[in-house]
Amino acid sequence: MDKTFWQGIINNDFALPGGQPIETLAEELLGYFGSTDPLLRDEFGYMILVNWMEKGFLGPDILRGMIPKMIANLQQGIGEQDTDSVFLRSFSTLHLATLIAQDNEKPYLSEAEVRQAMAAGLDYFQAERDLRGIVTEKGWAHSVAHTADLLKFLSRNPHLNVTDLESILNAITAKLTTVGPMVFGYGEDDRLAHVLDAIMKRQLVALEVLTAWLENLGEPAKSRLRMAENGMDGYAASQNVRNFLRALYFQIDFAEHRRPLADELLVVLKKSLSAYGWYKFE
Repeated sequence: MDKTFWQGIINNDFALPGGQPIETLAEELLGYFGSTDPLLRDEFGYMILVNWMEKGFLGPDILRGMIPKMIANLQQGIGEQDTDSVFLRSFSTLHLATLIAQDNEKPYLSEAEVRQAMAAGLDYFQAERDLRGIVTEKGWAHSVAHTADLLKFLSRNPHLNVTDLESILNAITAKLTTVGPMVFGYGEDDRLAHVLDAIMKRQLVALEVLTAWLENLGEPAKSRLRMAENGMDGYAASQNVRNFLRALYFQIDFAEHRRPLADELLVVLKKSLSAYGWYKFE
């Protein structure tokens, strides 16, 4: 279909067009996830599918069939940096997040299917090396932010237990502390902080576990060691940790509804941020 066809759907409040099976249209839209054209990828491919999902046009069988396709896409070009293959992986991750979010609202997936998505998402998070936020003329890549969205919705899913949630926390630590040249500058820290908010709301992970996780992540000695051994790449990793801790602090403190364990975790965050010398709390 041409761009005029898809734009017409948007202009008509995402109404289904006549004469075309929705399965065929959905398959074409999924194919746009790897496009370097942000209009095809973001506005048509992703947004039309999301709106059709919200309107109930895409039934459980269609949605379920998308999951293995998205998981397979996560391996396409994995390990590459600064290539166009990142768009397919990143937007497949974002769509996988939407599919899990739909299951959270209207369950249609089995526990095995949710766990398959979790395993694939965690593997992808560790393996992805293209961490660009936005690419000139081609738009959002945003692999870290999109994976954070997936981890957030997975953390809300009732099929996942405390061990799964702890695995997600460990994956965040691994990503933030990986030495590399990229300082996340496109809201990745905020999106990752939303994951912890989802975990706190579940009230499954003990305070002692969350406290130890934050203390380990925010230990200044480890940050200084990364900088000493790896120069500017180590500095970038340390900045990512700092920015995440800061984003987490303000999300917890300014949340509209106080989360369980919020006050206890704020104490730990204040200590970590003060120890780094970035903030002084009176």
